[in-house]
Amino acid sequence: ILFEYKLIDADFFLAFNGIIFIIGSKLVQGIFQFFHSVRMLCGTVYPFLIFFYLRRQLVIREIMYKENCLTTIYLISTT
Repeated sequence: ILFEYKLIDADFFLAFNGIIFIIGSKLVQGIFQFFHSVRMLCGTVYPFLIFFYLRRQLVIREIMYKENCLTTIYLISTT
């Protein structure tokens, strides 16, 4: 699935990721309340997530990190 993203144009790719991001943040919004302390670990986890994305030639968008790093982790698990 990850390799098929290269065949999709950039506009559809960004829109598709935006939909996944919205759905992901809705599903894990209730879980965020239990992980306030886990958010402090995001500073050490996020660099590895960037490396994880760059190896698969995917686009990194700052909105994922600004919303919550757990959403980014959720997106990686779903994609």
